Amino acid sequence: MSKRDLPQSIPSAWEVKTLSDTEVQVTTNGSTEFLVSSSYELTSKAAGQLPTGFNPKDFYTSRFHPRGLQMAILGVNDAIKSIGISWDKLSMHVSPNEIGVYSSSVFGQVNEEAFGGLFKARLRGERTTSKQVPLALNSMPADFINAYVLGNIGHTEATTGACASFCIQ
Repeated sequence: MSKRDLPQSIPSAWEVKTLSDTEVQVTTNGSTEFLVSSSYELTSKAAGQLPTGFNPKDFYTSRFHPRGLQMAILGVNDAIKSIGISWDKLSMHVSPNEIGVYSSSVFGQVNEEAFGGLFKARLRGERTTSKQVPLALNSMPADFINAYVLGNIGHTEATTGACASFCIQ
């Protein structure tokens, strides 16, 4: 298993053998309760994939920003620079109430800095952080774009969808 998936406090019945820098082998003696994760390749993928080695956080100062948030910040910066007019000049001619950011991620950010870390913390015997829930909100791309890129002007909106077909009889 991956070394990073080990809980912070190793149960006494576990014997952990290091296989490599990133992998370990866990042997248990006696009965133990544990969660066995199952993973498989999904047949459908997201709308796109970043090129191998491309890291959005290399292009701006991102402090614990989830990857989806990093892509949103990088994308909006690129879009604003593509307008052909500087943002300062443009914002002098448009009032703040005429500016809005509409952006969201359906489920929020699911990595260590957000929901992923929040969900795994208890299983690993770790504490959650005060950043995980706010960074997991699906409105964070819009909120961060408004705060980090536009300077807190206008309003933000995030769309949330849900499958409620089970409610229909």
